[in-house]
Amino acid sequence: MNAKVEAPLETLIKDAWGYASSIGATHKGLVQAPSFPVLWFGDLERWFKKPRAKRILTSGVNPGPKTFCKCEEGPNWWGKLTHKSPPELGEYSEALARYMEFLSERPDDFKWFKSYNPLLEAFGTSFSSGRDSAIHTDIFSPLATVEPWSRLSRDQQKTLSEQGLALWTRLIRILQPSVVVLSVRNDQWKTIESSLGASQIRNVFCTRSTKDGNRYPRGRNMRIWIAEASEPVAMTLVVGNKLANKPFQPLDHARLSHVGKRAAHILGFAGAPPARAPVELYEVECRRAVRVGRS
Repeated sequence: MNAKVEAPLETLIKDAWGYASSIGATHKGLVQAPSFPVLWFGDLERWFKKPRAKRILTSGVNPGPKTFCKCEEGPNWWGKLTHKSPPELGEYSEALARYMEFLSERPDDFKWFKSYNPLLEAFGTSFSSGRDSAIHTDIFSPLATVEPWSRLSRDQQKTLSEQGLALWTRLIRILQPSVVVLSVRNDQWKTIESSLGASQIRNVFCTRSTKDGNRYPRGRNMRIWIAEASEPVAMTLVVGNKLANKPFQPLDHARLSHVGKRAAHILGFAGAPPARAPVELYEVECRRAVRVGRS
């Protein structure tokens, strides 16, 4: 990393620790203890060596409850880091790279991250156990809560996201991604859409039934679309409305792989369009949307 990114990252780490301290003092029992802010997962040294066009990252809502569980074998990823004081950038960055390096030793987390892979592989990246793994961030808070985000009260979510979203936008300004992949609930998307100045430009797929023919709960469809954001940097978003615990569920591997290839083709990452979609996949609104390309 060079000085242009090191200085703002160091400031961001300090501010994240201040945010964590404030939340811990006013909302005891909300955040895991011991734990500390996790601004990203993965190896930033490798990230900054990529041209911007190939900087693809994913974003969830906040680190999962098992983020700080001890590994089944070997040393824990966080090493000697604690919540007590902000670490040096080098030590912090190395720990977050180490998380992905030993991801396979955390089976539940590994399964969750691999849910992105059928889509990410079309963009030339994926989550694997190693330093070449993709980068992941969390848009609403870098703090691992005791309960999953979906079980927190609206007031708790608001408390965490008021400053958490601001930290994330600062991080994105530093990372300068080309594409951000999101799997979020519709109400979460409305907040993100407003905060990032995002506008939907094309639907990729909308599926109306599951593999066995049953409709989704309460008639909801699984939809994946492309949007363009103007804040904090100009970037493309590939968004899926979240209907289950894992990203892009309940789409199976084959369907999500097809969706990834379609999105990558639309955005200029792939030369030839994918084969015709399975009968269950519908391009409901695509005919009326504007085709987009990459600059």
